[in-house]
Amino acid sequence: MNKATSSASEKIIFCKKCVESNKRFAGTLQYKRTRDQKLDIALFDDKEVCLSCRYYEEKERIDWKLKKNN
Repeated sequence: MNKATSSASEKIIFCKKCVESNKRFAGTLQYKRTRDQKLDIALFDDKEVCLSCRYYEEKERIDWKLKKNN
């Protein structure tokens, strides 16, 4: 996977696959953030696809039936 970029920039980016923006809410990251930190939510690769979509692609490659039988 290529280097991910942070969403802390002012530019709004939309994922080329799911059309979510880099400003979308992510509860776990909100929880870990301190008051002094900038909101840094969605990460994108160099092709402007969010890492959630990349994660989904990886999960789709798994043969779950084979994995269940092992």
